[in-house]
Amino acid sequence: MTSYSRALRFIGAQQAGLKPAAVQAISRRLTTMNAGKKALHTEIYRPTNCAAVPVIFLHGMSPLGIADPRQVKAARALAHAGFCVICPELPEIRNLRITAAAIDDFAALVSAVLADTSLAPAGRVALFAPSFSGAICLRVAALPTLARSIAVVCAIGSLAGIRNSMEYLFLSDAADTYARNIVLANYLPLVKKYAALSRVFLELAHDNWNASASENPDLPGFQKTNHAFASMRKLKPALRKIAEALSLDAAYRAQVFAELTKHMEREINAYDVLSVAQNISCPVLLLHGATDNVIPPSESVELAKHLPNCRLVVSPFVGHGDSRVSLRRIPDVIRLIGGFAWFFRRVAA
Repeated sequence: MTSYSRALRFIGAQQAGLKPAAVQAISRRLTTMNAGKKALHTEIYRPTNCAAVPVIFLHGMSPLGIADPRQVKAARALAHAGFCVICPELPEIRNLRITAAAIDDFAALVSAVLADTSLAPAGRVALFAPSFSGAICLRVAALPTLARSIAVVCAIGSLAGIRNSMEYLFLSDAADTYARNIVLANYLPLVKKYAALSRVFLELAHDNWNASASENPDLPGFQKTNHAFASMRKLKPALRKIAEALSLDAAYRAQVFAELTKHMEREINAYDVLSVAQNISCPVLLLHGATDNVIPPSESVELAKHLPNCRLVVSPFVGHGDSRVSLRRIPDVIRLIGGFAWFFRRVAA
């Protein structure tokens, strides 16, 4: 199978789904893999004939983790393109937590896959992930202990450094509300006077997710929720006023961001891909939505300048942290197919 035929099979499966016979041709197995001291739920998708290099597909920040139907659809599409697809579930990411420890856990998982010759017979793996998880993959690809074992990375809607992305989510009125609420839930506890607000913003993030899911045909059965309302009512009036200001007032969020920044250094350093870009020797496909309102495409554009072997595709038909592509204009179709063909060629090499 050529790299272009793999790309067409992948994109076609993403757009139209797979016929029952094609789904049945892909085995799907839920297992547990050791990642250092942790045991991670992992789904493995394997076609009848697959390349020697598997694709480790790290999920994004969805409360459904590896059970998210969009993740399942993308994993099946990758398997339909001829690859064994390994989908570990990191509890921190599923629980909408941004932690430096997630990078260590994923590195341990990659090492475990490499040590299993039934999964990685060639002693190499490819990495595939959206959003913040893309940054995790890139940081792992820069590790001296793993760099030579990473065949290629595909990072969709990822970031060059977390500081600029956090600033955008805090300050821009155009930023995605779901992502902003996740960031607030993660970092408000770093300052004692805001700690009690973390639960409210985590519930707001879940409410945002459910509202979006209720309108998404790929996520049937979800309804809008208002879990945060009860938590807001329990807050003292002064805290409730702060919560409302954080939700509605960009100038106030700027003041809070300035307070929080000095406490965010551990995560800022951990997710700083630019600082280790020169250590990423494997090829990297950066795919970014032109109108991404979670992580601006400028992040991938800047990162591409610092990676030694990079293919950059910025497309108006790619959603944030979503491996689906929408094919409406021929030039973008060609660039997207070319980008994925470039990635698949290096996985199968």
